[in-house]
Amino acid sequence: MTLFNMCTNLFGTWQGVAAQLVVLIISVAIYRRYFSPLSGVPGPFWASITRLWQVSHILKGDQNLEAIALHNRHGHFVRIAPNEVSVSHPDGPKLLLQAPLRKASWYRVFTVPDTRYETPMSTLDPKQKLERSKWLVSGYSLSNILKSEEHISNNIATLLDWMDLYAAQKKPMGLCEYLTYTTLDNAGEAIFSQPFGFIKEGRDIGNSIKNNLILNPLVAAAGFFIWAYVILVANPIITWTGLLPMGHLFDTTAAAMTK
Repeated sequence: MTLFNMCTNLFGTWQGVAAQLVVLIISVAIYRRYFSPLSGVPGPFWASITRLWQVSHILKGDQNLEAIALHNRHGHFVRIAPNEVSVSHPDGPKLLLQAPLRKASWYRVFTVPDTRYETPMSTLDPKQKLERSKWLVSGYSLSNILKSEEHISNNIATLLDWMDLYAAQKKPMGLCEYLTYTTLDNAGEAIFSQPFGFIKEGRDIGNSIKNNLILNPLVAAAGFFIWAYVILVANPIITWTGLLPMGHLFDTTAAAMTK
């Protein structure tokens, strides 16, 4: 007996199944809107019912502007999802960010390339996050930065060479892009003891930076549907088969860590 036959036997017909589903959706919506512990927090109507309201603004790229407008209208506390409140109160950072609170499952989206590779950002437990953060602290320490000073200076010198070249040719230069190349290569020197090669090439190798900018809103939205993200993206099988090329930044980082 198929699952569909079981459902139709239980509820009568497929119309009955559909009716049950509609009743369930409406019941959940009513509960979230009027009976949830957050029902008294002001905010957009659709935000109180479904996460899709927030996701739509993330994909549009105006979530920050919408949040500011909502706080101006409603005050320090605004409901932006069925189970999430945006806080702009001055005491918020001290109470929420400094306290050893367990993070939401959304942060699991930072397991790259799949769920086997936990990072401090993707670790939900505060104690485990602290332990993993210690692995990276040395890379950002002043003593380590000073060890890389010569290489960092070389990257900056290469940036200046590019500026001289554009000036000599009397051509406009995308300074923002070249500063990004320099910054990423300096980070590569400090953390992995080798640059990514952007400033030397003077270009976005493999469109890594461009692709990251495109993927940012998609990844931010995917975090709210972490089960789908784990199955379709952060899956060891996907990694083994190489179905999703990770790009130059990831490949260079992985190679440096292998060394």
